[in-house]
Amino acid sequence: MNAPGLQPRHGRLFEPFQSALARYGAALAAVLIALGAQLAVRSHITPTPFLAFFAAAGFAAWYCGLGPTLLAIAASDVLAVTCFFQPYGRLELKSSGQAFLVAGFTLLALGAAAFGERAGRAFRQLDSARA
Repeated sequence: MNAPGLQPRHGRLFEPFQSALARYGAALAAVLIALGAQLAVRSHITPTPFLAFFAAAGFAAWYCGLGPTLLAIAASDVLAVTCFFQPYGRLELKSSGQAFLVAGFTLLALGAAAFGERAGRAFRQLDSARA
């Protein structure tokens, strides 16, 4: 038995989430998983605060749609700034370098979101045409 919104089909992992609540919830869950991953590896690798968040944005773009992806990107920006940039725990950028990192992530994630959402829609249309 499959969980609601996770219907296997034609060899794909699962269909996109059907309800808006499930789409937005999955996007935020992906961001929280990315935060956990970043926190787990931050002492072992060079600081790259947006690496896992980029994966979360890609997941949201493919499976959740554009609105949830925009929420995931905004949440990733806020969490990265508050958890990985000094002063910790504050939504504050202290240098132009930090602002550049945030802007760069946001622009790259928006581009990936547009591509991922468009590709996901094309694959869903192909699936429905084959069915």
